[in-house]
Amino acid sequence: MLLGGVGNDYATSGLRLGGGEATREPIAFGMVRPSLANGLAVTHPNLTTNDVICRKHLTEQRTRYVEQLLERERAELRNLSAR
Repeated sequence: MLLGGVGNDYATSGLRLGGGEATREPIAFGMVRPSLANGLAVTHPNLTTNDVICRKHLTEQRTRYVEQLLERERAELRNLSAR
């Protein structure tokens, strides 16, 4: 769940994606590492640094990011071993 707006009322305001209840410890989008934030911004272009994101979605994005890194590494290894 991505939630817009920072403050005490974050659980009931702003952008909500993913359904379910808000987590207890959302993270300000502006505090997310740039590599993860870039991936989230592609799928959710309306996010701003003032929005907050739940840990579930941040973990999902982190998993996708690591999978992409590993796939690039595998491709590089395949290219090297093909030489």
